Amino acid sequence: MLHHINKERLIFALFVILSNSLFSQRADSLKKEYGLEKTLEEVVITGQINNTNIDSSVYKVKIIGQSILEKDVFQTVADVINFETNLNIEQDNILGSGVNIQGISGQNVKILIDDVPVIGRLNGNVDLSQILLHNVYQIEIIEGPLSVSYGTDALAGTINIITKKKYNKKVNVGLNNYYESVGRYNNSFDVAYNSDNHQYSLELARHFFDGWSPNDDFTLFPENTVADTNRYKLWNPKEKIFGKFQHVFNKDKFNLRNYYSDFYEKVTNRGSPRLPYYETAFDDYYYTYRKNIGTEISSTINQFNIRLILTNNNFRRIKNTYFKDLTNLNQVLVTQISANDTSSYNMIMSKLTINPIDKFASIDYQIGFHYNNQIAKGMRILNNEEVQNDYALYSNIEYKLGNLLIRPGFRFIYNDKYETPIIPSINTLYNFGAFKYRVSYAKGFRSPTLKELYFTFNDINHDIVGNEDLSPESSDNYQLNISFNKTLPLHQLNIDLNSFYNSIINKIDLIPSLENPNQYKYYNINELETIGLSSSIKITNNTFIINVSYSRIGIRDFDYNSKYDFSNNLGASLLYSINDYTSFNTFYRFTGSEKRYILEDNNLNQFNTDSYNLLDCSFNMKFLNKKLTFNIGIKNIFDVKKINSISNQSEVHTSNSTIANISYGRSYFTGFNIKL
Repeated sequence: MLHHINKERLIFALFVILSNSLFSQRADSLKKEYGLEKTLEEVVITGQINNTNIDSSVYKVKIIGQSILEKDVFQTVADVINFETNLNIEQDNILGSGVNIQGISGQNVKILIDDVPVIGRLNGNVDLSQILLHNVYQIEIIEGPLSVSYGTDALAGTINIITKKKYNKKVNVGLNNYYESVGRYNNSFDVAYNSDNHQYSLELARHFFDGWSPNDDFTLFPENTVADTNRYKLWNPKEKIFGKFQHVFNKDKFNLRNYYSDFYEKVTNRGSPRLPYYETAFDDYYYTYRKNIGTEISSTINQFNIRLILTNNNFRRIKNTYFKDLTNLNQVLVTQISANDTSSYNMIMSKLTINPIDKFASIDYQIGFHYNNQIAKGMRILNNEEVQNDYALYSNIEYKLGNLLIRPGFRFIYNDKYETPIIPSINTLYNFGAFKYRVSYAKGFRSPTLKELYFTFNDINHDIVGNEDLSPESSDNYQLNISFNKTLPLHQLNIDLNSFYNSIINKIDLIPSLENPNQYKYYNINELETIGLSSSIKITNNTFIINVSYSRIGIRDFDYNSKYDFSNNLGASLLYSINDYTSFNTFYRFTGSEKRYILEDNNLNQFNTDSYNLLDCSFNMKFLNKKLTFNIGIKNIFDVKKINSISNQSEVHTSNSTIANISYGRSYFTGFNIKL
């Protein structure tokens, strides 16, 4: 059954959130770990010359910290991002979870882990469901281009996942266990040891999902799949395994961090039994491997902070299709070219930044050098291998003039595959009492991927090629932000109003080839504009945090419509401490209807997606001096499963893709965590 918004559900959701806030009038409550004191200490890392208090940053930054991440409601980055009103998550059972910011698709969103880009995009998107939260300290989100500091892809916005690096005790042990009624079984273990100036840490995690379809019966533990029509799952079974080892050395003003991480995912897509006897089926298996090794060095030399990042990131994805005999479960690998594929991408990156440490100077600056080497390999890459080198020199300057902070920046790029523009930006911050005004202009760009440049795939059903003559996408972004922050005797009040405008030219799309109408090829053809307004109100004290936010975003794609198509999103959350050991949490989001376009019989028709509501609630209870934590909760209380929609993975789709899977419906979860 498709779900539509109705007034009763919307009123009920807001009533749950606002009515619970009435219980938070205990202003003399205990000093909570996510209370007023900690809120005032939030520190931003992303895009800063020096680590900066969130209120002093020239950028408007959204921080998702431990107060939310530790509640067990969210297990991956995609889960928690899904409740941010200016960000939209789109689910795909094979490609994973993609994100768009300010109405711009995920291929223009920069995803970082500790300032290092995440590689391995599928259809332009990084699968955020592959980034697990058990070792995440906080998530920083900056809307708008950060191309001066981070280069390509940082056009719509940047999401930087900051991992845990500090453990206070000599020996630290953590064990997390999570179970959800739809067949999710997540476990993670971490241990850290401090010895003099050295710190060693090991993290291990396994996430297992048994798959789900609407006709599935409830089971407490995974069961073998019967070889009948129920073997096909609407939500595919997935297994994820993650491991990371890290060594940190600190002495005086020298810091060294070395790490190695390994990620594995298997997605099982079982086919339905085939006619006439239902004794055979085609099964697809998708394997993802991520291996990252890196070194980060930071030191102070002659009154300068110097930071060097060296990384080697590898991504490999394998697709295998098997023909399975359901009577004896024997299977044979299908030999058809399009049925199997192995693609790999490797990135070597070095990034050096230098800035002075005089905190009292009116001028602060940063100089950076950035080098990227990317290698793509696979049968669907021209010549089976292509290499791309990118060199960049950039600088940011912050000039303080009374209550005014001005930050211009420039990035100069050389790429051995295409011409690159000079990337400028200017950001300003003006403090006027409790008000802060941020005005900015930034140039953004996205370089053509190696796939868009050199992809080649030809079989009986496909003829797709890349285009070596592609130019980078380019954008202009304007933003105005007004924030009001007031510390009251018992509360902290934050009101935020933000507006933006984006214009993108040379947008890259896959369309019928101009030379061969039976072939598809990548071209710079599109022009896209987005405009929007967002607002939020946040009230904090030592007992609760209430946050209500709203966004209205308009998209004008000149290929389809000369007018803006607007959509509305609403979000709210409540974190409420009943006492020092018990808390209640609820997260709500309303996603409004959007206009999409569908190609039917060579005619472009407008299509409205359904709007829907999501509501999650949980209780957290701590025992034994907060060493043990027990969590229970409900996800997707409104039981939303699917809506009328068109996937936004590509620009125009055929009419067989008008259903979008949102969730597997209402589910119940419990978690048990140990910290020693």
